[in-house]
Amino acid sequence: MKETKESKLTRILEQAILGQKGNSVRRIVNIVAKAYNTDKGGLTKYFDHQNQLIAGIATSAHYQLVGNEEVLSEGKYSGLGATLIKSSEDLEFGQNQLNFARLSGNALRRSTNSEGALSRSTNSGSALGNSINSGNALGNSINSEGALWNSTNFGSALWDSINSGSVLWDSINSGSALSGSINSGNALIYSTNSGGSLRRSTNSGSALSGSINSGSSLKNSKMPLKTRIKLKKFF
Repeated sequence: MKETKESKLTRILEQAILGQKGNSVRRIVNIVAKAYNTDKGGLTKYFDHQNQLIAGIATSAHYQLVGNEEVLSEGKYSGLGATLIKSSEDLEFGQNQLNFARLSGNALRRSTNSEGALSRSTNSGSALGNSINSGNALGNSINSEGALWNSTNFGSALWDSINSGSVLWDSINSGSALSGSINSGNALIYSTNSGGSLRRSTNSGSALSGSINSGSSLKNSKMPLKTRIKLKKFF
């Protein structure tokens, strides 16, 4: 029996997600958007598809063609593999929305992200500046340049993330945020870290310079000898 286009899309999409291949997921979004370039409204019938991954790809392709931000937060996997350069401020995302997304420019400034939102996303520019992130948001994400500056992160946000450039400058991190993360360049300069944040993290370059750390933050972490850190202990 010949494989249908829909089942083929599902198979390729699941393979890309299981393999954590963000570029492949975003390439699928581009292919779907191109296929519906002259029938943009035709994508809306997939928003409630029984396969939530297909529904998510449909919302991302529709956003790419129309620019309607509301579709990115309609379902569990909405915004899957979406690419955002700019957006409105104060948006909210949760569930598994915007997984494998690519953000740059001023995208999602002052946004609130929770649960598994933005997992395995790639973020640069000034994306997510002044954002509030909790739950497992931004887990396994790759962040560079000035992304997440002045952000507030708690819960397990940004676990196992990779951060470079001036990422997380002046940020406030608590709970298990940034646990197991890899930080380099000027990441986390002047940040304030408490609880178990940054446990098991690996830090190099000027990462964490001028930061204030308390509680069990930085427990079992690896740091360069020359990094200047102000350790604040409470007794």
